[in-house]
Amino acid sequence: MADLGSDATYTIAREQLALQESERLRLARALHDGPAQALTSLLIELRLLEEDAADVLEVRRRARLIRQMTVDVATDLRNLSAELRPGMLDLLGLRDALARQCEALARETGSSICFDGSGLGEIGLDPVTEISLYRIVIEAVTHVVRHGAADRVDVLLERRSNTIVALVRAEVGRGRGYGTRPNGKAGSLPVLESIRERAAMLGGKLIVETEPGRGTTIFTTLPYADSNSAGR
Repeated sequence: MADLGSDATYTIAREQLALQESERLRLARALHDGPAQALTSLLIELRLLEEDAADVLEVRRRARLIRQMTVDVATDLRNLSAELRPGMLDLLGLRDALARQCEALARETGSSICFDGSGLGEIGLDPVTEISLYRIVIEAVTHVVRHGAADRVDVLLERRSNTIVALVRAEVGRGRGYGTRPNGKAGSLPVLESIRERAAMLGGKLIVETEPGRGTTIFTTLPYADSNSAGR
């Protein structure tokens, strides 16, 4: 039994390390592809600005360009910071933070995103579960609207007895469901594996149901124990 316990602990530790490394890799790529490249372009523009110092109109044009590039870098850095620990989560709470982020994604992508968190109630979640739920929902919604050809996305977050349910339903109009291969079977996309790992770390699970030509439902459950049942 001791060996089994040791093996289980070892497996969990490896899963935690793998998840951490996955997060670090994603962040490193985001920094490289976004702010790092933008700063390189900014340095080039500054050099060109020095070379064109005698041309007032060209200096003004490049100054406007540099200003906009600086704004874009600042925006990218704020977004990355928000992904690490969304300030809205501490300020508004999980339900309102998700609603706000879904509204922002809808404006950004032009997709119809309907969020319903009324079934969550006024429950208290520990910080790990709260941030995990936030990331699970946002990862799923972001991916289906940007890469899954989703025309409409319905997001449901609710408590069902001692379980927290996060459901993301994507309706598509291109004859294939989100995350499907040409044969219509669900694929093993990186974002789904990330969600699966997050859920498993908290004792939950991920179910993906795809209906070719109609859409896909990403169904995540996490265990929840309230203060009255914690000691049972």
